[in-house]
Amino acid sequence: MIVSMDDQDPAEQKVAAAIEALIGEVGGVTQLIIPRGYPHLGLAILDSMFSLRARYDTVVVPILVRYCEANEAIRWEQRFESVKPEHGAQALLDFLGPKTTAERCEVLSRHVAPGTSTRKADVCVQIAEVLVENGVDTHIQLGTVLAEKPGLEWDVRKISGVGPAAWRYLLNLSQIEKVKPDVMIVRWVECKLGRPVGQVEAAHLVEAATAILQQGDLDVSVRTVDHLIWRAQSGREPSKA
Repeated sequence: MIVSMDDQDPAEQKVAAAIEALIGEVGGVTQLIIPRGYPHLGLAILDSMFSLRARYDTVVVPILVRYCEANEAIRWEQRFESVKPEHGAQALLDFLGPKTTAERCEVLSRHVAPGTSTRKADVCVQIAEVLVENGVDTHIQLGTVLAEKPGLEWDVRKISGVGPAAWRYLLNLSQIEKVKPDVMIVRWVECKLGRPVGQVEAAHLVEAATAILQQGDLDVSVRTVDHLIWRAQSGREPSKA
């Protein structure tokens, strides 16, 4: 149930109402699919970049599978397992860092980051380098260091090809409560508001709307709402049913 407050933004309330309605359509909170994310920062980095403007099942998954098949340090079957040591940013660097761009692309793909001529494979290495330089190797460290160094976001986003969608998806996949404002999320918010919104605004609205629902005692997380909207907008089954 939405808690209505005079100081709440009308757009936030509208998005909150739309989220609540969507949850109702799938049968309630108990029917929501809870995204697992990765307990491996290295895989989160790869997924966050290669998911940009690409079909997940037919493009991203095969790329991640190839990476795991080529890298003896991590198996595809372990992607959601909290095995030790975590396949973190340093592990990604150890494997991809010494390789040339051509060699990285042979393992992964030759796809370029949107709006650039830089290969996504190279961007992943650059992201890992910046994170490691800032004391971040594991997905837990990412959340901890970010809280202490908010400037970490901008250090990563200075990398050509890393926009708000890639950055926020990296956090989301690392089990940090953030919305990934990709095309599906932005379109859904625009449809509900009847006006254009940017990536940052779309993410803020969904996060703020989720907070409103939480204040109304609806037990739902930002990442779960993000996943619900993405599945519904992309035509996938949005619930467990």
